[in-house]
Amino acid sequence: MVCGQDQYANNNRTTCLKKRPDVFLWDNIVSIIFCIVSVLGSLATVAVSYIFYKHRSTPVVKASSLSHSFVLAFVLFLSFQMVYFYIGIPTDTLCKVKSLIDGLNLTAILGIFCAKLYVIVKIFNNKINRPIQIATKLFYLYSWILVAAIIAFHLAFNVIHEIAIPSNVVHDYNNSLTILPIFCTKTDARFIVTNIYQLILSLVCFIFAFRARNLPKNFQEARFIWFIMFTWCILGVFSFPAHFAAAEKLQICFQVIFLLLFNFFTLSAFYFPKCYLIYFRPDKNTRENVGKEIREQGASQPRECTNVPTCITALSDESSSGHELSGKCVNINHNAPKDIPSAEI
Repeated sequence: MVCGQDQYANNNRTTCLKKRPDVFLWDNIVSIIFCIVSVLGSLATVAVSYIFYKHRSTPVVKASSLSHSFVLAFVLFLSFQMVYFYIGIPTDTLCKVKSLIDGLNLTAILGIFCAKLYVIVKIFNNKINRPIQIATKLFYLYSWILVAAIIAFHLAFNVIHEIAIPSNVVHDYNNSLTILPIFCTKTDARFIVTNIYQLILSLVCFIFAFRARNLPKNFQEARFIWFIMFTWCILGVFSFPAHFAAAEKLQICFQVIFLLLFNFFTLSAFYFPKCYLIYFRPDKNTRENVGKEIREQGASQPRECTNVPTCITALSDESSSGHELSGKCVNINHNAPKDIPSAEI
């Protein structure tokens, strides 16, 4: 009995049976678990975004840079939706879309972290002979240009690669007698180049985080970003054997697990500590406490804080909208004349 390529004969060779697609179908238990975790992550991202927006005028939130925090939350929300691209039977259109957006979510997250650290380091080491508000606007403008350039470079690589080597659906009819692996074509070169590019971005974040290691605690996001970068490096190391040694379906499983782990760790390491301060330590989320900690940190780390006239408004890009805490700066230059009154936050 002769059967089609996507079929096989039963034991009695009396009829042809359809090969079972070796993909994560929507009714598969693993697919359902992935979808549930993705929904939970999306809801958690929306929740922290609402908390940040509701408490956007508090010192802890303003010190986080509102625009960067909201854009990061939006990218995390989209990143959680990436899970659905790996579920179901792939098509040519789906493969091409996946090829164009491959890795963009992680690159965008890394780029935003680089931009956030760039702004913080530049503000606390402002050597531009301009008012702090003007310099701050320039730093934020440069940071968003940096993010756009990082994402555009990755997107351009994906587009060029897709034009040169189009991604299509592959049906591996000869792999097994009863199952039919279905997957999108991809090259090892894309995987290697993408991971090297993201590794370079993570190293840039490490450098900025190291430069920001002695800043006041209220602006000390560097340690959390450092943990996030460290986690990404660990996942990146494990992704290589998962990519080169595992079967196609197992590769997809590892990719989704790595994606969800990185998203949840980023969400918890960056947003949850601030939410904890907002709801469980409101005494730490006051102007007076922030000003006190800035002055104390400046006194304990004079080498990192000399000649740094700055303020919370400098780290809040909403200063022009009337939500700033104060127009007065906290001058933590300990060589300043003593007759200058200490600023009030």
